[in-house]
Amino acid sequence: MFSTHGKFTISIDGNIVIIEAEGPWNNEFFINMHRSLATQVSKIDASNFALLVILTGEGVATFDSLKIHSKYVKAGSAKAIAINVGRCDTPFITKVIFEKVYKKNNLPHQFFNDNADAKEWLLTFIDE
Repeated sequence: MFSTHGKFTISIDGNIVIIEAEGPWNNEFFINMHRSLATQVSKIDASNFALLVILTGEGVATFDSLKIHSKYVKAGSAKAIAINVGRCDTPFITKVIFEKVYKKNNLPHQFFNDNADAKEWLLTFIDE
């Protein structure tokens, strides 16, 4: 096992789980992030939540890391994911990479440049 490349924090705002992530990322990052995410989701209604991911730095990952992430996405119960690429150094390639993951797993997703619009969109997926 290698050391984790990338950083993240996870917080909760109602039924929106917010992940702030700084890349680039490796396998260990996704394994650790998804473990922490599962812990946070267990504190809310796991059948009624959405994700807001706020990216900084290089929003890229290795091919193997994306396969790991895709497995977690497939097994997850999030209703939608919004990705804020406003502070991302690689917004175009990040969109291309992650759009494939979310489309493959039928997870509604959208890319934004600010959190307010992203949260407004996510709320349309959550039962109040």
